[in-house]
Amino acid sequence: MFLSINKNSGFALIYDIGNASVGGALVMFSEENNPKIIYATRSDISNQTEPTSGKLIYSIAKSLEIVSRDIEKNGLSHLKFTSFGNATPKKAFCVLSSPWHISQTRTILMKKDKSFAITKKLIDELVAEEINNFKKSPLVKERASSDKNALIESKVTQIKLNGYETNRPEGKTAETLQISVFFSLSPEDVMNTFAERIKKVFNIEKIYFNSFPLASFAAVKKALERQDFIFVDISGETTDVLLVKDGTLAEITTFPLGKKSAVRELVKKLKTTNEEALSLFYLYQEKKLSDETENKINSILSGPAENWLQSFRSAMISIGDGFSLPSTVFFTSDKDAEVWFYSLIKKEDYSQFTLTESPFLIKPIDVSSLGGRCQYEGTAKRDPFLAIGAIFASGE
Repeated sequence: MFLSINKNSGFALIYDIGNASVGGALVMFSEENNPKIIYATRSDISNQTEPTSGKLIYSIAKSLEIVSRDIEKNGLSHLKFTSFGNATPKKAFCVLSSPWHISQTRTILMKKDKSFAITKKLIDELVAEEINNFKKSPLVKERASSDKNALIESKVTQIKLNGYETNRPEGKTAETLQISVFFSLSPEDVMNTFAERIKKVFNIEKIYFNSFPLASFAAVKKALERQDFIFVDISGETTDVLLVKDGTLAEITTFPLGKKSAVRELVKKLKTTNEEALSLFYLYQEKKLSDETENKINSILSGPAENWLQSFRSAMISIGDGFSLPSTVFFTSDKDAEVWFYSLIKKEDYSQFTLTESPFLIKPIDVSSLGGRCQYEGTAKRDPFLAIGAIFASGE
């Protein structure tokens, strides 16, 4: 279900919980203005080797507490010098990246020879049945890390009657009803662990959990006013590829490669530390290395680059399923990997995925591209992931 904050409640916490870092922000919501980030911070997670699930959960939870204490110490202090005084956040929105959620888009189709009445009860029953099908699906059985998973999202993204989209289906009749829905599950023990770390610092009344795919779909669609696009979220360990067509989240697929796949290869081949490898990776993208070092790193990264591109091609084929894809590709990644992934996405031959002759637009999402839908207090850190979370939490 789409959960938006009560704008009259004032302040809330936004957390971006990834697999390589955790970001957090103190955000002010109001009736008159777009959400404003008062303070933002981020804590990175350093892993030189492939992390186990247990160690990764522990590292993320630890970073979540570090971020929370940073906001408590340095974020709330901003309010003491304003008319809000000792105001504190009472709600928190946690936006989960892979692997903390299992998400899927599904289509419900009801077709009859004669027209039938469309009621809220009918739609609710069809969605409830599809939720059960989703929980029993091969995707959940394959990716679930726990037997106890909670449904965190059940979002109807589009309804069509006789092939035509409608925002008000109740009370109408049709021979064909098509419902596009987006579902997400998250392990209960993971959510409980994350919630406990937040509550160690803040007296929070309610903590909401949502997936980054749904948050980014809603925020980018709203901010950029696009109906058809591809969205690629590249995190430390995984990459999500979303297809948005006709204003609905049509498909999503994930593969287990991200920034850290490249960094680990540098650590291995150069026999260096994770921190040094990250530094070299950034300097390599900025063209600030000697020709000899640049050529050496270029050779090392050729393998991770090809592995990521092969997975990306497979993802594009999967979400397209033989249909023409939109010619606009938006993507998010850590700032220190943006140039590298941009070059990889740019070099792909998209003619195999689309029938259009229009050139592809490939654009990284940053705070400026979100069209002022999120505001900032003074020198507050400009973090696009937290901005997406704030826009999403503010609702329509």
